[in-house]
Amino acid sequence: MNITKTFPSELLIFKIEFSDIVEKKKQDVVVALINKMLGQNNKIDPISDVPCNKHDELLKRIDPCNSEIDKLVYDLYELIEQERKIIQANN
Repeated sequence: MNITKTFPSELLIFKIEFSDIVEKKKQDVVVALINKMLGQNNKIDPISDVPCNKHDELLKRIDPCNSEIDKLVYDLYELIEQERKIIQANN
């Protein structure tokens, strides 16, 4: 059996300096988007197995929100385009 390590041994976690107004503002934007996305997910869960227009409408609201969150996180970690493409290809 061949076992390979697929996860980094250390996760890089961005530490927010809440005393830095710019960092705090970025964090507030990300939190607001996550709350919006979670709110939409809560609405979609009860109707996830029911094909209907409302389900599709909610998905259309969630997808751009997820994309914006991804972009903000990429920017936060200062990822270059090539790194972003690698991440997107693996999702």
